Amino acid sequence: CSRFPEAHIINRPTGIWTTSSKRFLLNFPELCPPMAHCRSVDDILAFRDQQAMVLKPLRSYGGQGIIRIDGDRAWLGLKELSLDRLLEILDQQEVDYLAMAYLSQVGQGDKRVIVVNGQVLGGVLRVPAADSWLCNAAQGGRAEASEADADEQAIAARLTPTLREHGILIYGFDTLVNDDGHRVLSEINTMSIGGMPQMAALSGRPIVEQVAEHIWEYVNQSMYGLAS
Repeated sequence: CSRFPEAHIINRPTGIWTTSSKRFLLNFPELCPPMAHCRSVDDILAFRDQQAMVLKPLRSYGGQGIIRIDGDRAWLGLKELSLDRLLEILDQQEVDYLAMAYLSQVGQGDKRVIVVNGQVLGGVLRVPAADSWLCNAAQGGRAEASEADADEQAIAARLTPTLREHGILIYGFDTLVNDDGHRVLSEINTMSIGGMPQMAALSGRPIVEQVAEHIWEYVNQSMYGLAS
């Protein structure tokens, strides 16, 4: 660290490892739907008794491994099965998930927002297929042009200082619409920050170039003390 001051490291590897776990969301309960860290089948059932839910592996992306539970019904991705059958499967493996309340307005899409050096660059909306509850492109979702709304601007303002403490300069986050019609935080992306090329193609703006400009602005300020 003496050879490489913290300010000279953009997206510190240890920070990426810490913040890319779904468990990191537990630091921001006021921004997210109801959630809990589930490490046993009993934990899952206790959360299921309160609401329909989604289980997310702590380290996954692209919608991989996500489970939905609603009463006695469950879905592994798009495959429906009984809750009893799901519990049999889970009994054979280590249980380590972030449980999050299932939001019925998922059809309004999952929005990826990109932030660089505290600046919100824009968003891209991923809308699920007609017969799906999964928004990810890898799961059949389609992308639409979008921008960050007031809720998402506030989320970025809340996340940025904490992520900066972990050495994170560039990140993405995902939002869903809750039952009150507000966008709430569902993911933080520091390991696999996708969406920039799609955002550029859909908006017609040079998003990738803007990302580079904000990074260089940070470099000039933090390393060389140059004004922007």
